[in-house]
Amino acid sequence: MIGFLDGFTGTEVRLTPIYFVPVILAGISLNQVNAYIFAIGCSVVWGISNFHGGLRFSSEWIWVWNLTIQAVAFVIVLELVRQLQNERIKAHEMSMTDTLTGIPNARGFYEQSHSLVSFCHRQQMPIVLAYIDLDNFKTVNDKEGHQRGNDILKIIAQIMKSTFRASDVISRLGGDEFAVILPNTEVSEAHEVLERFRVTTMKEMNIAGNSVSTSIGAIAYSNSPLDLEAMIKTADQIMYDVKHTGKNQVSIKKFYVNDSA
Repeated sequence: MIGFLDGFTGTEVRLTPIYFVPVILAGISLNQVNAYIFAIGCSVVWGISNFHGGLRFSSEWIWVWNLTIQAVAFVIVLELVRQLQNERIKAHEMSMTDTLTGIPNARGFYEQSHSLVSFCHRQQMPIVLAYIDLDNFKTVNDKEGHQRGNDILKIIAQIMKSTFRASDVISRLGGDEFAVILPNTEVSEAHEVLERFRVTTMKEMNIAGNSVSTSIGAIAYSNSPLDLEAMIKTADQIMYDVKHTGKNQVSIKKFYVNDSA
Protein backbone atom coordinates (compact mmCIF):
# COMPACT_ATOMS: atom_id res chain seq x y z
CA MET A 1 0.00 0.00 0.00
CA ILE A 2 2.86 2.36 0.80
CA GLY A 3 4.49 1.51 -2.53
CA PHE A 4 1.25 2.24 -4.37
CA LEU A 5 0.91 5.62 -2.64
CA ASP A 6 4.58 6.37 -3.33
CA GLY A 7 4.12 5.72 -7.04
CA PHE A 8 0.83 7.59 -7.18
CA THR A 9 2.17 10.76 -5.54
CA GLY A 10 5.13 10.99 -7.90
CA THR A 11 8.65 12.19 -7.21
CA GLU A 12 7.86 15.46 -5.45
CA VAL A 13 6.22 13.96 -2.36
CA ARG A 14 8.69 12.01 -0.22
CA LEU A 15 7.28 8.85 1.41
CA THR A 16 10.50 6.87 1.92
CA PRO A 17 10.54 7.21 5.76
CA ILE A 18 7.09 5.54 5.94
CA TYR A 19 8.62 2.33 4.54
CA PHE A 20 10.45 1.94 7.86
CA VAL A 21 7.15 1.33 9.69
CA PRO A 22 6.52 -2.15 8.20
CA VAL A 23 10.25 -2.87 8.44
CA ILE A 24 10.14 -2.18 12.18
CA LEU A 25 7.03 -4.37 12.57
CA ALA A 26 8.80 -7.15 10.66
CA GLY A 27 11.76 -6.89 13.03
CA ILE A 28 9.41 -7.37 15.98
CA SER A 29 7.23 -10.18 14.65
CA LEU A 30 9.25 -12.21 12.11
CA ASN A 31 12.24 -14.51 12.49
CA GLN A 32 15.61 -13.34 11.20
CA VAL A 33 15.49 -14.91 7.71
CA ASN A 34 11.95 -13.81 6.91
CA ALA A 35 12.60 -10.35 8.33
CA TYR A 36 15.64 -9.89 6.08
CA ILE A 37 13.68 -11.08 3.06
CA PHE A 38 10.92 -8.62 3.97
CA ALA A 39 13.40 -5.72 4.27
CA ILE A 40 14.96 -6.47 0.89
CA GLY A 41 11.47 -6.80 -0.59
CA CYS A 42 10.62 -3.34 0.77
CA SER A 43 13.61 -1.88 -1.06
CA VAL A 44 12.43 -3.51 -4.31
CA VAL A 45 8.92 -2.08 -3.80
CA TRP A 46 10.51 1.30 -3.10
CA GLY A 47 12.42 1.13 -6.40
CA ILE A 48 9.43 0.00 -8.47
CA SER A 49 7.10 2.62 -6.99
CA ASN A 50 9.61 5.41 -7.58
CA PHE A 51 10.21 4.28 -11.15
CA HIS A 52 6.49 4.30 -11.89
CA GLY A 53 6.23 7.62 -10.11
CA GLY A 54 8.55 9.15 -12.71
CA LEU A 55 11.93 9.07 -10.96
CA ARG A 56 14.77 8.76 -13.49
CA PHE A 57 18.56 8.67 -13.26
CA SER A 58 21.29 9.22 -15.79
CA SER A 59 22.51 5.62 -15.50
CA GLU A 60 21.05 2.22 -14.64
CA TRP A 61 23.93 1.74 -12.20
CA ILE A 62 22.58 4.60 -10.13
CA TRP A 63 19.36 2.57 -9.72
CA VAL A 64 21.41 -0.41 -8.56
CA TRP A 65 23.35 1.77 -6.14
CA ASN A 66 20.25 3.47 -4.71
CA LEU A 67 18.39 0.18 -4.35
CA THR A 68 21.38 -1.33 -2.57
CA ILE A 69 21.73 1.63 -0.20
CA GLN A 70 18.00 1.58 0.53
CA ALA A 71 18.14 -2.15 1.24
CA VAL A 72 21.13 -1.63 3.56
CA ALA A 73 19.25 1.12 5.41
CA PHE A 74 16.21 -1.13 5.88
CA VAL A 75 18.38 -4.03 7.09
CA ILE A 76 20.28 -1.82 9.56
CA VAL A 77 17.05 -0.52 11.08
CA LEU A 78 15.64 -4.05 11.07
CA GLU A 79 18.67 -5.42 12.92
CA LEU A 80 18.57 -2.63 15.50
CA VAL A 81 14.90 -3.37 16.15
CA ARG A 82 15.62 -7.11 16.45
CA GLN A 83 18.44 -6.47 18.94
CA LEU A 84 16.22 -4.23 21.04
CA GLN A 85 13.44 -6.83 20.90
CA ASN A 86 15.84 -9.59 22.00
CA GLU A 87 17.14 -7.48 24.88
CA ARG A 88 13.59 -6.72 25.97
CA ILE A 89 12.70 -10.42 25.94
CA LYS A 90 15.87 -11.31 27.87
CA ALA A 91 15.16 -8.64 30.48
CA HIS A 92 11.60 -9.90 30.87
CA GLU A 93 12.78 -13.51 31.26
CA MET A 94 15.42 -12.50 33.81
CA SER A 95 12.83 -10.61 35.85
CA MET A 96 10.80 -13.82 36.12
CA THR A 97 13.70 -16.17 36.92
CA ASP A 98 15.32 -16.89 40.26
CA THR A 99 18.98 -16.07 39.65
CA LEU A 100 20.25 -18.63 42.15
CA THR A 101 18.34 -21.73 41.06
CA GLY A 102 17.42 -20.90 37.46
CA ILE A 103 13.74 -21.77 37.95
CA PRO A 104 10.87 -19.24 37.91
CA ASN A 105 10.66 -16.84 40.84
CA ALA A 106 7.41 -15.69 42.45
CA ARG A 107 6.72 -13.21 39.64
CA GLY A 108 7.31 -15.87 36.99
CA PHE A 109 5.17 -18.33 38.90
CA TYR A 110 2.21 -15.98 39.12
CA GLU A 111 2.48 -14.94 35.47
CA GLN A 112 2.56 -18.53 34.20
CA SER A 113 0.06 -19.86 36.73
CA HIS A 114 -2.72 -17.36 36.03
CA SER A 115 -2.92 -18.37 32.37
CA LEU A 116 -2.60 -22.07 33.23
CA VAL A 117 -5.33 -21.93 35.87
CA SER A 118 -7.63 -20.05 33.47
CA PHE A 119 -7.02 -22.67 30.78
CA CYS A 120 -7.77 -25.55 33.16
CA HIS A 121 -10.92 -23.75 34.33
CA ARG A 122 -12.20 -23.32 30.77
CA GLN A 123 -11.44 -26.95 29.92
CA GLN A 124 -12.84 -28.18 33.27
CA MET A 125 -9.58 -29.97 34.01
CA PRO A 126 -8.42 -31.15 37.43
CA ILE A 127 -5.52 -29.24 38.93
CA VAL A 128 -3.18 -29.60 41.91
CA LEU A 129 -1.16 -26.86 43.58
CA ALA A 130 1.56 -27.90 46.02
CA TYR A 131 3.40 -25.68 48.50
CA ILE A 132 6.82 -26.97 49.53
CA ASP A 133 8.89 -25.91 52.54
CA LEU A 134 12.34 -27.21 53.45
CA ASP A 135 12.63 -28.74 56.91
CA ASN A 136 15.70 -27.86 59.01
CA PHE A 137 17.01 -25.55 56.28
CA LYS A 138 17.52 -22.57 58.57
CA THR A 139 19.58 -24.68 60.99
CA VAL A 140 21.88 -25.91 58.24
CA ASN A 141 22.11 -22.45 56.70
CA ASP A 142 23.02 -20.83 60.05
CA LYS A 143 25.53 -23.49 61.10
CA GLU A 144 27.23 -24.22 57.78
CA GLY A 145 26.91 -20.84 56.06
CA HIS A 146 24.93 -19.26 53.27
CA GLN A 147 26.97 -20.93 50.54
CA ARG A 148 25.96 -24.30 51.90
CA GLY A 149 22.36 -23.11 51.96
CA ASN A 150 22.60 -21.90 48.38
CA ASP A 151 23.95 -25.28 47.28
CA ILE A 152 20.96 -26.99 48.91
CA LEU A 153 18.52 -24.68 47.12
CA LYS A 154 20.21 -25.45 43.79
CA ILE A 155 19.91 -29.19 44.43
CA ILE A 156 16.20 -28.81 45.25
CA ALA A 157 15.65 -26.90 42.00
CA GLN A 158 17.41 -29.62 40.00
CA ILE A 159 15.29 -32.31 41.63
CA MET A 160 12.17 -30.33 40.74
CA LYS A 161 13.27 -30.03 37.13
CA SER A 162 13.88 -33.78 36.85
CA THR A 163 10.77 -34.84 38.77
CA PHE A 164 7.99 -32.69 37.36
CA ARG A 165 6.71 -32.49 33.80
CA ALA A 166 7.46 -29.74 31.32
CA SER A 167 3.76 -28.80 31.48
CA ASP A 168 3.97 -28.26 35.25
CA VAL A 169 4.88 -24.85 36.66
CA ILE A 170 7.66 -24.99 39.25
CA SER A 171 8.96 -22.04 41.24
CA ARG A 172 11.05 -20.83 44.12
CA LEU A 173 8.71 -18.38 45.80
CA GLY A 174 11.42 -17.09 48.11
CA GLY A 175 13.73 -18.26 50.87
CA ASP A 176 13.30 -22.02 51.27
CA GLU A 177 9.73 -22.11 49.95
CA PHE A 178 8.83 -23.61 46.59
CA ALA A 179 5.61 -24.25 44.71
CA VAL A 180 4.41 -26.35 41.80
CA ILE A 181 1.18 -26.49 39.80
CA LEU A 182 0.24 -29.77 38.14
CA PRO A 183 -2.47 -29.26 35.50
CA ASN A 184 -4.77 -32.07 34.38
CA THR A 185 -3.61 -34.22 37.30
CA GLU A 186 -5.70 -36.39 39.59
CA VAL A 187 -5.05 -36.69 43.33
CA SER A 188 -3.49 -40.16 43.08
CA GLU A 189 -1.11 -39.04 40.33
CA ALA A 190 -0.17 -35.91 42.24
CA HIS A 191 0.49 -37.83 45.45
CA GLU A 192 2.73 -40.26 43.58
CA VAL A 193 4.89 -37.58 41.96
CA LEU A 194 5.06 -35.41 45.10
CA GLU A 195 6.03 -38.42 47.19
CA ARG A 196 8.73 -39.27 44.66
CA PHE A 197 10.02 -35.72 44.92
CA ARG A 198 10.03 -35.92 48.73
CA VAL A 199 11.90 -39.26 48.78
CA THR A 200 14.42 -38.14 46.15
CA THR A 201 15.08 -34.95 48.09
CA MET A 202 15.66 -36.88 51.32
CA LYS A 203 18.12 -39.22 49.55
CA GLU A 204 20.03 -36.37 47.93
CA MET A 205 20.22 -34.44 51.18
CA ASN A 206 21.55 -37.54 52.98
CA ILE A 207 24.23 -37.86 50.30
CA ALA A 208 25.03 -34.17 50.77
CA GLY A 209 25.40 -34.83 54.51
CA ASN A 210 22.57 -32.78 56.00
CA SER A 211 19.16 -33.33 57.56
CA VAL A 212 17.08 -31.18 55.20
CA SER A 213 13.76 -32.70 54.11
CA THR A 214 10.50 -31.38 52.66
CA SER A 215 7.05 -30.68 54.05
CA ILE A 216 4.53 -30.59 51.22
CA GLY A 217 0.97 -29.34 51.42
CA ALA A 218 -1.22 -29.55 48.33
CA ILE A 219 -4.72 -28.66 47.28
CA ALA A 220 -6.50 -30.58 44.51
CA TYR A 221 -9.58 -29.62 42.50
CA SER A 222 -11.58 -31.83 40.17
CA ASN A 223 -12.38 -28.67 38.19
CA SER A 224 -9.91 -25.84 38.40
CA PRO A 225 -11.11 -22.65 40.13
CA LEU A 226 -9.98 -19.20 39.05
CA ASP A 227 -8.84 -17.82 42.41
CA LEU A 228 -5.10 -18.56 42.37
CA GLU A 229 -4.46 -16.57 45.53
CA ALA A 230 -6.96 -18.66 47.51
CA MET A 231 -5.39 -21.85 46.17
CA ILE A 232 -1.91 -20.78 47.28
CA LYS A 233 -3.16 -19.68 50.69
CA THR A 234 -4.90 -23.00 51.29
CA ALA A 235 -1.93 -25.09 50.11
CA ASP A 236 0.34 -22.99 52.34
CA GLN A 237 -1.90 -23.72 55.35
CA ILE A 238 -1.90 -27.45 54.58
CA MET A 239 1.90 -27.33 54.41
CA TYR A 240 2.08 -25.66 57.84
CA ASP A 241 -0.16 -28.38 59.25
CA VAL A 242 2.36 -30.90 57.94
CA LYS A 243 5.21 -28.96 59.58
CA HIS A 244 3.44 -29.13 62.93
CA THR A 245 2.62 -32.85 62.71
CA GLY A 246 6.01 -34.37 62.05
CA LYS A 247 7.45 -32.75 58.89
CA ASN A 248 8.85 -34.66 55.88
CA GLN A 249 5.40 -35.67 54.62
CA VAL A 250 3.00 -35.08 51.74
CA SER A 251 -0.57 -34.02 52.49
CA ILE A 252 -3.16 -33.42 49.75
CA LYS A 253 -6.69 -32.22 50.35
CA LYS A 254 -9.33 -32.31 47.64
CA PHE A 255 -11.86 -29.54 47.16
CA TYR A 256 -14.57 -28.79 44.66
CA VAL A 257 -14.89 -25.43 42.96
CA ASN A 258 -17.87 -24.43 45.08
CA ASP A 259 -16.11 -25.49 48.31
CA SER A 260 -14.87 -22.69 50.55
CA ALA A 261 -11.30 -23.32 51.61
